[in-house]
Amino acid sequence: MKQTIINWAVFGVAALIAGPLAGRLVEMASPVNGASDPTALLSSSPVVSVALYAAAFAIACVVGVVAARLTQVGVALSAAGIVLAWAAWRTERVEEVFRFGHQGGAFWTLAIEGLLMAAGGIIVGACILKASEKLSQDKHEFDGLFSGQSFAGLGAGLFAGAMAAWAIARSDAVGQTFAAAVAAGIAAAVVGRIVSVRAPLLAFVAAGSLLAFAGPAVGAVMNSGDAVRAAYSGTLVPIARVMPIDWIAGILIGVPIGASWAAAMVHKHAPAK
Repeated sequence: MKQTIINWAVFGVAALIAGPLAGRLVEMASPVNGASDPTALLSSSPVVSVALYAAAFAIACVVGVVAARLTQVGVALSAAGIVLAWAAWRTERVEEVFRFGHQGGAFWTLAIEGLLMAAGGIIVGACILKASEKLSQDKHEFDGLFSGQSFAGLGAGLFAGAMAAWAIARSDAVGQTFAAAVAAGIAAAVVGRIVSVRAPLLAFVAAGSLLAFAGPAVGAVMNSGDAVRAAYSGTLVPIARVMPIDWIAGILIGVPIGASWAAAMVHKHAPAK
Protein backbone atom coordinates (compact mmCIF):
# COMPACT_ATOMS: atom_id res chain seq x y z
CA MET A 1 0.00 0.00 0.00
CA LYS A 2 2.78 2.40 0.93
CA GLN A 3 4.61 1.74 -2.33
CA THR A 4 1.43 2.32 -4.33
CA ILE A 5 0.98 5.70 -2.65
CA ILE A 6 4.58 6.61 -3.44
CA ASN A 7 4.12 5.59 -7.08
CA TRP A 8 1.03 7.75 -7.48
CA ALA A 9 2.73 10.64 -5.69
CA VAL A 10 5.61 10.43 -8.16
CA PHE A 11 3.22 10.46 -11.11
CA GLY A 12 1.32 13.34 -9.55
CA VAL A 13 4.43 15.47 -9.17
CA ALA A 14 5.48 14.66 -12.72
CA ALA A 15 2.08 15.37 -14.26
CA LEU A 16 0.94 18.33 -12.19
CA ILE A 17 4.10 20.19 -11.13
CA ALA A 18 7.26 19.28 -13.02
CA GLY A 19 5.52 18.65 -16.35
CA PRO A 20 3.74 22.01 -16.54
CA LEU A 21 7.00 23.72 -15.59
CA ALA A 22 8.85 21.95 -18.41
CA GLY A 23 6.05 22.81 -20.82
CA ARG A 24 6.13 26.45 -19.80
CA LEU A 25 9.88 26.60 -20.41
CA VAL A 26 9.42 25.27 -23.95
CA GLU A 27 6.61 27.78 -24.54
CA MET A 28 9.06 30.58 -23.81
CA ALA A 29 10.99 29.76 -26.99
CA SER A 30 10.09 32.07 -29.88
CA PRO A 31 8.48 30.41 -32.92
CA VAL A 32 9.33 31.42 -36.47
CA ASN A 33 7.06 33.92 -38.19
CA GLY A 34 3.52 32.60 -38.58
CA ALA A 35 3.99 29.49 -36.47
CA SER A 36 2.14 28.98 -33.22
CA ASP A 37 4.84 26.93 -31.46
CA PRO A 38 8.63 26.47 -31.71
CA THR A 39 10.90 23.48 -32.00
CA ALA A 40 14.40 23.39 -30.54
CA LEU A 41 16.13 24.40 -33.79
CA LEU A 42 13.28 25.72 -35.94
CA SER A 43 12.68 28.87 -33.95
CA SER A 44 13.60 32.52 -34.17
CA SER A 45 16.42 31.96 -31.65
CA PRO A 46 17.73 28.38 -31.80
CA VAL A 47 20.37 28.87 -29.08
CA VAL A 48 17.79 30.08 -26.59
CA SER A 49 15.35 27.37 -27.64
CA VAL A 50 17.92 24.60 -27.22
CA ALA A 51 18.73 25.92 -23.74
CA LEU A 52 15.03 25.92 -22.79
CA TYR A 53 14.54 22.37 -24.06
CA ALA A 54 17.70 21.34 -22.19
CA ALA A 55 16.19 22.79 -19.02
CA ALA A 56 13.04 20.72 -19.60
CA PHE A 57 15.21 17.61 -19.95
CA ALA A 58 17.03 18.54 -16.73
CA ILE A 59 13.71 18.76 -14.87
CA ALA A 60 12.70 15.35 -16.25
CA CYS A 61 16.05 13.92 -15.17
CA VAL A 62 15.75 15.25 -11.63
CA VAL A 63 12.23 13.86 -11.29
CA GLY A 64 13.36 10.50 -12.65
CA VAL A 65 16.45 10.26 -10.46
CA VAL A 66 14.53 11.12 -7.29
CA ALA A 67 11.80 8.66 -8.26
CA ALA A 68 14.40 5.95 -8.88
CA ARG A 69 15.47 6.29 -5.24
CA LEU A 70 11.89 6.01 -4.01
CA THR A 71 10.33 3.40 -6.26
CA GLN A 72 10.88 1.03 -9.19
CA VAL A 73 12.95 2.05 -12.18
CA GLY A 74 9.97 1.64 -14.52
CA VAL A 75 7.98 4.21 -12.57
CA ALA A 76 10.97 6.56 -12.61
CA LEU A 77 11.43 6.30 -16.39
CA SER A 78 7.71 6.82 -16.95
CA ALA A 79 7.67 9.86 -14.67
CA ALA A 80 10.47 11.45 -16.69
CA GLY A 81 8.51 10.68 -19.85
CA ILE A 82 5.41 12.35 -18.44
CA VAL A 83 7.41 15.51 -17.74
CA LEU A 84 8.68 15.61 -21.33
CA ALA A 85 5.20 14.90 -22.67
CA TRP A 86 4.24 18.39 -21.51
CA ALA A 87 7.09 19.76 -23.63
CA ALA A 88 5.91 17.66 -26.58
CA TRP A 89 2.45 19.20 -26.34
CA ARG A 90 4.06 22.66 -26.63
CA THR A 91 6.13 21.82 -29.71
CA GLU A 92 5.19 22.65 -33.30
CA ARG A 93 3.82 19.81 -35.43
CA VAL A 94 5.71 18.65 -38.49
CA GLU A 95 3.04 19.62 -41.02
CA GLU A 96 2.99 23.15 -39.61
CA VAL A 97 6.75 23.31 -40.14
CA PHE A 98 6.26 23.10 -43.89
CA ARG A 99 3.08 25.15 -44.02
CA PHE A 100 4.92 28.11 -42.53
CA GLY A 101 7.56 28.47 -45.21
CA HIS A 102 10.12 25.74 -44.57
CA GLN A 103 11.23 23.55 -47.45
CA GLY A 104 12.15 19.87 -47.52
CA GLY A 105 15.59 20.65 -46.07
CA ALA A 106 13.90 21.36 -42.73
CA PHE A 107 13.74 17.60 -42.25
CA TRP A 108 17.54 17.55 -41.88
CA THR A 109 17.32 20.35 -39.31
CA LEU A 110 14.80 18.21 -37.43
CA ALA A 111 17.15 15.22 -37.78
CA ILE A 112 19.94 17.23 -36.12
CA GLU A 113 17.45 18.26 -33.46
CA GLY A 114 16.62 14.58 -33.10
CA LEU A 115 20.25 13.74 -32.41
CA LEU A 116 20.29 16.33 -29.63
CA MET A 117 17.06 14.94 -28.22
CA ALA A 118 18.38 11.37 -28.50
CA ALA A 119 21.48 12.32 -26.53
CA GLY A 120 19.27 13.93 -23.90
CA GLY A 121 17.00 10.88 -23.71
CA ILE A 122 19.92 8.48 -23.32
CA ILE A 123 21.48 10.67 -20.62
CA VAL A 124 18.19 10.87 -18.72
CA GLY A 125 17.75 7.10 -19.01
CA ALA A 126 21.30 6.41 -17.88
CA CYS A 127 21.00 8.73 -14.88
CA ILE A 128 17.75 7.09 -13.79
CA LEU A 129 19.14 3.58 -14.18
CA LYS A 130 22.29 4.56 -12.28
CA ALA A 131 20.22 6.08 -9.50
CA SER A 132 18.12 2.98 -9.08
CA GLU A 133 19.33 1.17 -5.98
CA LYS A 134 18.44 -2.21 -7.45
CA LEU A 135 20.35 -1.69 -10.69
CA SER A 136 23.30 0.00 -9.01
CA GLN A 137 23.98 -3.37 -7.35
CA ASP A 138 23.60 -5.18 -10.68
CA LYS A 139 26.71 -4.16 -12.60
CA HIS A 140 25.52 -6.10 -15.63
CA GLU A 141 23.34 -3.13 -16.56
CA PHE A 142 26.37 -0.99 -17.41
CA ASP A 143 29.18 -3.53 -17.76
CA GLY A 144 27.35 -5.15 -20.66
CA LEU A 145 26.43 -1.89 -22.33
CA PHE A 146 28.83 -2.29 -25.28
CA SER A 147 28.52 -6.06 -25.63
CA GLY A 148 27.22 -7.98 -28.63
CA GLN A 149 24.05 -8.71 -26.66
CA SER A 150 23.50 -4.99 -26.18
CA PHE A 151 24.00 -4.10 -29.84
CA ALA A 152 21.77 -6.99 -30.95
CA GLY A 153 19.00 -5.77 -28.67
CA LEU A 154 19.50 -2.18 -29.82
CA GLY A 155 19.29 -3.11 -33.49
CA ALA A 156 16.21 -5.26 -33.07
CA GLY A 157 14.58 -2.63 -30.88
CA LEU A 158 15.32 0.14 -33.37
CA PHE A 159 13.67 -1.79 -36.22
CA ALA A 160 10.66 -2.90 -34.15
CA GLY A 161 10.12 0.59 -32.76
CA ALA A 162 10.19 2.12 -36.23
CA MET A 163 7.64 -0.36 -37.53
CA ALA A 164 5.31 0.20 -34.59
CA ALA A 165 5.42 3.98 -34.98
CA TRP A 166 4.96 3.69 -38.75
CA ALA A 167 1.74 1.72 -38.20
CA ILE A 168 0.26 4.12 -35.65
CA ALA A 169 1.26 7.65 -36.73
CA ARG A 170 -1.67 8.25 -39.11
CA SER A 171 -1.57 12.03 -38.59
CA ASP A 172 0.73 14.59 -37.00
CA ALA A 173 -1.69 15.38 -34.16
CA VAL A 174 0.32 15.37 -30.95
CA GLY A 175 -1.82 12.71 -29.29
CA GLN A 176 -1.30 10.40 -32.25
CA THR A 177 2.44 10.96 -32.54
CA PHE A 178 2.91 10.57 -28.80
CA ALA A 179 0.97 7.29 -28.87
CA ALA A 180 3.15 6.16 -31.79
CA ALA A 181 6.28 6.90 -29.75
CA VAL A 182 4.94 5.01 -26.72
CA ALA A 183 4.15 2.05 -28.98
CA ALA A 184 7.67 2.28 -30.41
CA GLY A 185 9.12 2.09 -26.90
CA ILE A 186 7.01 -0.95 -26.05
CA ALA A 187 7.94 -2.70 -29.30
CA ALA A 188 11.63 -1.86 -28.92
CA ALA A 189 11.77 -3.41 -25.45
CA VAL A 190 9.66 -6.47 -26.24
CA VAL A 191 11.38 -7.43 -29.49
CA GLY A 192 14.82 -6.35 -28.27
CA ARG A 193 14.49 -8.48 -25.14
CA ILE A 194 13.28 -11.49 -27.12
CA VAL A 195 16.22 -11.20 -29.51
CA SER A 196 18.72 -10.48 -26.75
CA VAL A 197 17.65 -11.62 -23.30
CA ARG A 198 20.69 -10.17 -21.56
CA ALA A 199 20.71 -6.78 -23.26
CA PRO A 200 20.65 -3.95 -20.69
CA LEU A 201 17.53 -1.79 -20.42
CA LEU A 202 19.49 1.25 -21.53
CA ALA A 203 20.01 -0.39 -24.94
CA PHE A 204 16.25 -0.21 -25.57
CA VAL A 205 16.08 3.38 -24.36
CA ALA A 206 18.90 4.18 -26.78
CA ALA A 207 17.19 2.32 -29.63
CA GLY A 208 14.00 4.28 -29.18
CA SER A 209 15.81 7.56 -28.68
CA LEU A 210 17.70 7.15 -31.95
CA LEU A 211 14.35 7.12 -33.74
CA ALA A 212 14.26 10.86 -32.99
CA PHE A 213 16.96 11.13 -35.66
CA ALA A 214 15.77 8.29 -37.90
CA GLY A 215 12.22 9.63 -38.26
CA PRO A 216 13.13 13.03 -39.76
CA ALA A 217 15.97 11.43 -41.75
CA VAL A 218 13.52 9.04 -43.42
CA GLY A 219 11.26 12.01 -44.13
CA ALA A 220 14.19 13.88 -45.69
CA VAL A 221 14.88 10.98 -48.02
CA MET A 222 11.30 10.09 -48.94
CA ASN A 223 9.52 13.48 -48.86
CA SER A 224 12.26 16.05 -49.44
CA GLY A 225 11.17 16.82 -53.00
CA ASP A 226 7.54 17.60 -52.19
CA ALA A 227 7.42 18.02 -48.41
CA VAL A 228 5.24 21.13 -48.60
CA ARG A 229 2.71 19.44 -50.88
CA ALA A 230 2.79 16.29 -48.72
CA ALA A 231 2.18 18.40 -45.61
CA TYR A 232 -0.91 20.01 -47.12
CA SER A 233 -2.24 16.71 -48.46
CA GLY A 234 -1.44 14.76 -45.27
CA THR A 235 0.77 12.26 -47.08
CA LEU A 236 4.04 12.67 -45.20
CA VAL A 237 5.83 9.43 -44.36
CA PRO A 238 4.20 8.22 -41.10
CA ILE A 239 7.42 7.86 -39.12
CA ALA A 240 8.42 11.42 -40.07
CA ARG A 241 5.28 12.83 -38.45
CA VAL A 242 6.62 12.11 -34.95
CA MET A 243 8.55 15.11 -33.67
CA PRO A 244 11.91 14.53 -31.91
CA ILE A 245 10.60 15.49 -28.46
CA ASP A 246 7.60 13.17 -28.97
CA TRP A 247 9.97 10.24 -29.48
CA ILE A 248 11.85 10.78 -26.23
CA ALA A 249 8.76 11.34 -24.08
CA GLY A 250 7.01 8.29 -25.51
CA ILE A 251 10.07 6.05 -25.38
CA LEU A 252 10.68 6.71 -21.69
CA ILE A 253 7.11 5.64 -20.98
CA GLY A 254 6.95 2.75 -23.44
CA VAL A 255 10.25 1.00 -22.72
CA PRO A 256 9.48 0.02 -19.11
CA ILE A 257 6.05 -1.25 -20.19
CA GLY A 258 7.60 -3.35 -22.93
CA ALA A 259 10.35 -4.59 -20.62
CA SER A 260 7.80 -5.80 -18.08
CA TRP A 261 5.82 -7.58 -20.79
CA ALA A 262 8.97 -9.20 -22.14
CA ALA A 263 10.04 -10.27 -18.63
CA ALA A 264 6.67 -11.95 -18.12
CA MET A 265 6.99 -13.81 -21.42
CA VAL A 266 10.58 -14.89 -20.79
CA HIS A 267 9.69 -16.06 -17.29
CA LYS A 268 6.61 -17.90 -18.50
CA HIS A 269 8.50 -19.78 -21.20
CA ALA A 270 11.74 -20.33 -19.31
CA PRO A 271 12.68 -24.03 -19.09
CA ALA A 272 12.17 -25.68 -15.74
CA LYS A 273 15.35 -26.44 -13.78
